[in-house]
Amino acid sequence: MWRASLVASGMASAVAVSACGNGAAPASKVAPAPHAALAWQECTEVARARMETALVAREGLEKLDAEAPALTCITIQLAPTSSGSPPSGSPQAGYFVELVGRRAGEPVRLHGVLGLDGTTELIPIAPAASRGVQIPRAMVWFEAIDLDGDGTDDLIAHRRDPRFERAEWIDVIAVRGRTLIDIAGPQVAHEDPDVEETCNGLLSERRDGSATHLVVAVTASSGDSEHCLGLGRHELALAGDRLVEVAH
Repeated sequence: MWRASLVASGMASAVAVSACGNGAAPASKVAPAPHAALAWQECTEVARARMETALVAREGLEKLDAEAPALTCITIQLAPTSSGSPPSGSPQAGYFVELVGRRAGEPVRLHGVLGLDGTTELIPIAPAASRGVQIPRAMVWFEAIDLDGDGTDDLIAHRRDPRFERAEWIDVIAVRGRTLIDIAGPQVAHEDPDVEETCNGLLSERRDGSATHLVVAVTASSGDSEHCLGLGRHELALAGDRLVEVAH
């Protein structure tokens, strides 16, 4: 399942200069060149399948399941990369991809960002460190949201372990330049018959200025533990390379 964030195209305005009285008119200022409209393209099934075929072969992977896709993708927005104050350049769209498979019998999970041509690596394909690596068949869908307000989309990975009736959690993948940072997020729901831990919650989002906070409303819980949040509302913000609970 794929969801894309909304993208707005910037507009530039010209600056007009007029002369007063009999004085010579100052030289006209040249208006800054407008940024090109952001090229945007959803990750279609055709694009996804083409990237999967190429990357599975390049990385020497064996698919976990002949019927299930090895690659998941979603279009994200990257902020201008030029240095300076203010930064120059234009935002860029690309495909965030996550690839799963086996190599030498061991589970492998890779991720990165490719250009809209499906080949150029905007962020190099590299091993992922999320908890899903230990659960090769964990189900996932991604949501692209700018969590910290820096103009670049981050990724929310909604994951579920199909071995349990209820085992759902969130991982966040923060974009830092040409690197992806895996951040363990909160458990949303859990029920394991072998341990006395159970909880059920709902995930939502709340805008906070240019940033977006994650909100987990836990409606039932056996208590705060490794697999569960405590009962109540938990609001989380991306601060640096970690999620922190904030007052509300």
